[in-house]
Amino acid sequence: MEIASETTNLTKVKAKLRGRMASKLSGKNACRGDKGEILLITGNRLSMRKWQELPSSHQQEQTAHSNDYETLGYVIRGRAVLRYDADWPDRDRATEEKSVPISALKSRLELTEGDSWIVPAGVVHAYEVMEHFEAIEATSPPTHA
Repeated sequence: MEIASETTNLTKVKAKLRGRMASKLSGKNACRGDKGEILLITGNRLSMRKWQELPSSHQQEQTAHSNDYETLGYVIRGRAVLRYDADWPDRDRATEEKSVPISALKSRLELTEGDSWIVPAGVVHAYEVMEHFEAIEATSPPTHA
């Protein structure tokens, strides 16, 4: 039986996964993504990240977007509102121009501690953080290498 050791390099983790060896990424070695998220482990078909967000006074100016990946999430603490519109007529514009105002989205889900959610690929959406929000998201396909 082979025992997996702690790995500090994400590239080594992916190489081990391709070789069918279990591995882990220590939290102290996780890095930040370009949107402030903490990038956790990434596999061949799935990646995980952690969000720690504070409410913002300029959220109404925020715009919605869509992604080419599916997102599943779990709320560790706090509260946020997921606004979305599965029927938005121009998803490509939402992704490329990022100019869809949150107020244009028809549906909303309140997310609180212990809740989990899914945003399918292509759905126009945005998050409004109402109080200090911590959540884990898994994305497929992976969003970071």
